[in-house]
Amino acid sequence: MARAHDEHAHEGPEDDVVEVDSTNYADVVLSNPYAWLVEFSSKHCQSCKEFAPRWHELTHEFEAELLFAHVSVDSAEGKALAKELGTLREGIPNLKLVVSADAQPHPIFAGEHAHKIAPSLRAALNLLGRDAEGRALKRGAAAPKGEL
Repeated sequence: MARAHDEHAHEGPEDDVVEVDSTNYADVVLSNPYAWLVEFSSKHCQSCKEFAPRWHELTHEFEAELLFAHVSVDSAEGKALAKELGTLREGIPNLKLVVSADAQPHPIFAGEHAHKIAPSLRAALNLLGRDAEGRALKRGAAAPKGEL
């Protein structure tokens, strides 16, 4: 799987940000029992560039609780996924929390109020179950066998 934000060359949790689009979103994000925070952005978007350091901070702050994915709306497949999930209507940069395989993701951030992201995430995560290591599980999901 391609990693997101290769041009930033950060070490740490952001190395585990998975690049997804309409061709692999269901297999990577929806089929996984864990909660995901998905960032939608464009390399041509100035607001997205300004948001990149905050995204990096979030991957560190929530690395023990969430999995992370990035969708580039620069590709046709990324744009298709963003349109399907309502992100293009909301604007970018955009964060969505995926806590169910069969429901729309929760909007966490759509280009404004970056200081409210962590409290919004924390409130949403407090409603989810956890595996033995504290990682948030999607609603109705059980920890994968061998991790209990």
